[in-house]
Amino acid sequence: MYKNDIYVYMQHLGYYDFFGVPENDFISSCVAYFLKTHEMKYNGNCELTEFDHVEWEEIQAKFHKFVNEEMEKGIERVKEAPTTIADVFETVKGILPPCPRDPEYSDIAVLVHKFDDKFPLKGNEETYGNLLHWLEIVIKKHAEIIEQYDCWFLPDSEKTHFDAKLVRVFENEERDFVMAYETLLRHDNQSAHEGLKKGIESSSTHKTIRYEEMIKKYGGQDLFKFVICSIPRADRAPIPIPTVNGKYCYFASDVVILVLQDLITMTGLFQHVHADNWNLVHKIFDDFGKDLFIMNESVPFFIDTLKVDHLRQTLPSYLLNVFGPELQKIKGLQDKPVFEPCTCEEIIKYQGLEKAMPDLSDYNLPKLESVFETEACAYQSMEIVQLNALLSKYLEKPAYFVHTQGVCKGVPMTCRICVRKEHMQKAAVDLREKFASIVLEHKKVKEEAERAAAEQAEKAEQAGQAALENPNQPGSSDPPKPKAKPWKKDKKNKKQGPNQGKKKK
Repeated sequence: MYKNDIYVYMQHLGYYDFFGVPENDFISSCVAYFLKTHEMKYNGNCELTEFDHVEWEEIQAKFHKFVNEEMEKGIERVKEAPTTIADVFETVKGILPPCPRDPEYSDIAVLVHKFDDKFPLKGNEETYGNLLHWLEIVIKKHAEIIEQYDCWFLPDSEKTHFDAKLVRVFENEERDFVMAYETLLRHDNQSAHEGLKKGIESSSTHKTIRYEEMIKKYGGQDLFKFVICSIPRADRAPIPIPTVNGKYCYFASDVVILVLQDLITMTGLFQHVHADNWNLVHKIFDDFGKDLFIMNESVPFFIDTLKVDHLRQTLPSYLLNVFGPELQKIKGLQDKPVFEPCTCEEIIKYQGLEKAMPDLSDYNLPKLESVFETEACAYQSMEIVQLNALLSKYLEKPAYFVHTQGVCKGVPMTCRICVRKEHMQKAAVDLREKFASIVLEHKKVKEEAERAAAEQAEKAEQAGQAALENPNQPGSSDPPKPKAKPWKKDKKNKKQGPNQGKKKK
């Protein structure tokens, strides 16, 4: 967690133990002021720390024991009790350290005067003296805890020892990455730090670095300790993520989905779009894509929440300028109760999507029915199917951007690139299987031929061996003897025998 968030724990440390002390709220307010002076040392920056909840429970137990022991001892009255509110103010100033944003202790002056109105000093000087003495003890105890656990509370520049710097590793499907600004080392060039910081402030975007690149570059130096974090997501809404500059950001692909949801549900844009002005939809994403980096950004990144809020605020006026006043005539969801029972066909008819662009057939009505069965809200069902239809077929650039961000499985859509890749992979698998079957068949034929040749050679060898053992008997390998031809009758000379056809001497 972030170090400045731990001060929230510190503000509640011993809060209920102070009920035995006069005016608990006054002490708690002074403790909060003391902690704020330490928290402001971060100057808008946020640093991660490895907070141990078990160890924190031990700190709470020790603090509780300390308070009880002090209560049992009893607080001795100070030698000089304050006589005026000015004396009380000066005593509190001496106990609390100066705050960078309140060098004159103006907040403390207001706090003391409010306390005097509620619990007058006159007649309670001794109680005030004991209260200020107790406040000094409590503040010293808080300072002791902060000093002892400086890795939790103090900035890296004020640590008494050096340790590995914690860096968040965001898990996103099969891609793990870290924010670039979080990976800056202490010994890096400070000008590079300032350059990256100015880039974040000017563009309101946070670049990322692949986790594999971080391991490859710094893996053997033990400078970082990586903390695995998943990107939080809620139903139909992104969740802000804290950043190192003390602000918040959204995952960029979630912003694209958020803008599309605004166009589908809040503005009803696609009730007004038809084939003739469909090019205006592409113009919208070309214009807004300049801010969302839809065209040229291929690695995951984050966008500042303030920039996203400004983007969504300017969207209605932008659409009005592009489509004209006719856009205001579109029937909105507020015209009909959202929770009124209805069917898919009624929602389609009510929203004016019967003649909308894209064509209703592209919305995959059977899929809408299946989604409608699992979703509690019919409008959300329609939104999911419309979002799926737009990204899977019509809006190529936003679909490609969502794919490059690696969140295809994290949104209710069918990614065209993933489907195309799956088809190509399936075709490649089929081709490999076909090739493997051909190779296997060829191998079987070759093995059969080799087996037949081996059997024939073995038979020939056996016959030759038998002929050597019995030379008088013809073997199977002996050449066959020619058959005797029967004498034929010479019809011309009408003689038979071996001298047929010869003349007499």
